[in-house]
Amino acid sequence: MIYLGPKIFILLNLLMVLSLGATEVVRSQTKACGIDSRLNRYYCLELIKIATDTKNQKQPLLLIPGLLQNGNIFDLDPDNNISLARYLAQKFNLDIYIMNPRTVGKSDYLPRTNLDDLAIDDINIVVNSLYSIYQQKLVVIGHSQGAITLGAYASGLTRCETHNCFNKKRAQFRQQKLKGLGFLAGYTKLELEENSPIRVASKTYQFVRPTLFFNDKLPIKILAKVFRSLGHVNIFDLVVNEDNVSDEAKVMLLKNTVDATSVGILDQFTQGVLAGELMSIGFESYTNALENIKVKVYQHANGADPVSPAELIQNVSFPKIGSEQKILEVFPIQGHEDVFLNPTLHFQLDYMLYFLTK
Repeated sequence: MIYLGPKIFILLNLLMVLSLGATEVVRSQTKACGIDSRLNRYYCLELIKIATDTKNQKQPLLLIPGLLQNGNIFDLDPDNNISLARYLAQKFNLDIYIMNPRTVGKSDYLPRTNLDDLAIDDINIVVNSLYSIYQQKLVVIGHSQGAITLGAYASGLTRCETHNCFNKKRAQFRQQKLKGLGFLAGYTKLELEENSPIRVASKTYQFVRPTLFFNDKLPIKILAKVFRSLGHVNIFDLVVNEDNVSDEAKVMLLKNTVDATSVGILDQFTQGVLAGELMSIGFESYTNALENIKVKVYQHANGADPVSPAELIQNVSFPKIGSEQKILEVFPIQGHEDVFLNPTLHFQLDYMLYFLTK
């Protein structure tokens, strides 16, 4: 299913966004804690709750941010009605939880973290925690890295005897707690053009990688300066279509969401980019494992997105998803993060929520 998002709806949608703002939304903080299975260490993850009614439980929705940023991307600038989380909470009467993975926001730091750790432990701990509270299946939406690790979690990525592997029985067990999955961008095959900005940035990272032995946690603003000076790549220019996003929203993006990541995450991701395939630490394909997913899946893709090209999602990774109930929507003139930064675009997730919550 290809959705073109005609501009004639934008003014009407802006009026709807402003009217939704009349309902009070409460933002609060909590946490989910558990044991890291690699280090056998207890740790906690920050959860930001967005809800219109704190007394009565509603359908829980978990949101997972992408690489290089924290969960504020979903609640960027509520004073100016730029908050996808608040829009969804009000329109669909949801209890929304925004998860900050390890190392990000106020979540605990754990050394030598990689992408597998987020899928095996972080998402698992949060889903189990929320399921125990609500006693109902969750809808979970991940953006970019969040979509990639969500897919790996649902596909059954786990610790095996000598490496990390995908296990069908583990996938089935986890999906018993899931009502549906939403992938915002997120591409695992990583077969990109040789001169694509992501490949250039990955080569730049691999070039400076030997100098990073002294620090496992990487502040993104410093890393961005390295990419800009050595690789001539401004990583923040890659995530928006200038025509869709105001200068004020871009300022808030840099001010409120830019956070940290780990050497291990960037190692695994950039190696996947240069190899053309994102692999687990046990060298198993993230893409091929998507066949283990049987719950409902909605895939959102953007036509002006060099980070997660819509054509590759549509032709390569989306067909791998094993669910018989799956939908792909492509928004041809949008960038990687435009839907978060422009309140007139928040409505583009309406069909996703109708589909995943029904």
